[in-house]
Amino acid sequence: MLRIWEAGLAGSQATRAVRMLSAAGHTDADADADGGVETLSIGRRDALVLGLRIRLFGPRAEAVVSCPACAEELEIGFDATTLQADAPQPPAELEASAAGHTVRFRLPHTGDLRAVATFGGGTDDLAAARAALLARCVREAWDASGAEVPADALPAEVTAAVATVMELADPQAVVSVAVTCPCCGHAWTAPFDAVEFLWHELDMAAQRLLADVHRLATAYGWSEREILAMGPARRDRYLGMVHQ
Repeated sequence: MLRIWEAGLAGSQATRAVRMLSAAGHTDADADADGGVETLSIGRRDALVLGLRIRLFGPRAEAVVSCPACAEELEIGFDATTLQADAPQPPAELEASAAGHTVRFRLPHTGDLRAVATFGGGTDDLAAARAALLARCVREAWDASGAEVPADALPAEVTAAVATVMELADPQAVVSVAVTCPCCGHAWTAPFDAVEFLWHELDMAAQRLLADVHRLATAYGWSEREILAMGPARRDRYLGMVHQ
């Protein structure tokens, strides 16, 4: 756990996902034939991240969300295994047609997200980031006459069709949790980001474990390796005696 946490300390969220998976033992064998873990579709990557979360912390998950209707903060619990989409591996190339246009494209991957991460968070920047992401994924597009159309000239109806096909082909990329507010009765779906969720839990667990190592090393002079080699029950018993 500490090795995975340390690997994820630096870099953007996209970089963190790849580094955590690599530290956990996921290699190019888990990836597409033409690249490493970074070239996995976002859904396939997040499926591995969710599996890693279940491996480290078990299927039970808890989160705090804010009700969009009454702003009440709610603690919710759910089974993380229910968020795992049972979907076949998406094809290397997809196609969408709308408004007389046909587009051939691939699914976005972590390398694409890293490339567009340089855009800021403003409305114009987000639009530019979406356009840049689309341009990276589109392989070819043409209109009803057969003329080639660049990605940045595709009508909004066509880009919407591309987004729909992407979502259907890679369902793990867009995951949400159904929530009902007990205070006002409002029901909605809260987005679930597997990378952010795992990192939040991993960071808290690692900080607690490092604090335990510090206390035991200070009290008994043991090395980190010796302390981590103990089972949790033994560590807790020693910590209890240190606090007496």
